[in-house]
Amino acid sequence: MTVNVGVIQGGTRPNVVADRCELHVDIRAPAADAYDAALAAAEEAARTVHVPDVTVKVDRRSGFPPMEKNEGTARLVERARELGSALGFDLHDVSTGGASDANAVSALGVPTLDGLGPIGGAAHSPEEWLDLSSVGPRTALLAALIANPS
Repeated sequence: MTVNVGVIQGGTRPNVVADRCELHVDIRAPAADAYDAALAAAEEAARTVHVPDVTVKVDRRSGFPPMEKNEGTARLVERARELGSALGFDLHDVSTGGASDANAVSALGVPTLDGLGPIGGAAHSPEEWLDLSSVGPRTALLAALIANPS
């Protein structure tokens, strides 16, 4: 479970009490029930006001559902591992807690893999990097999965 306040906005000057403050909070969880519980806890925390005359409004925006593993995805993972091995490299099934369109597809029950692209790190930061030598093998893996899905 991760909770990140990625954006904080409010106020006009350092020596003036802000008339408003806005937080953008990203919540991620490995399973739908944990996600729903985290959303409920965040809303309850927002409703608990500690400063008199302060009002809080929670505006729930759309997000990504958790990418829960299912049998179809487990079979697809195994197929990708087999094909990767035939191409000369090992794949590891991991959960990163990330969010992408794959989460929405997976939530529909469609066997889904995410993160098959090139190897990299430090996502969404100024230090983000990509291992160029992984582009060819990962492209070959994608082509093999398309040509040999089962």
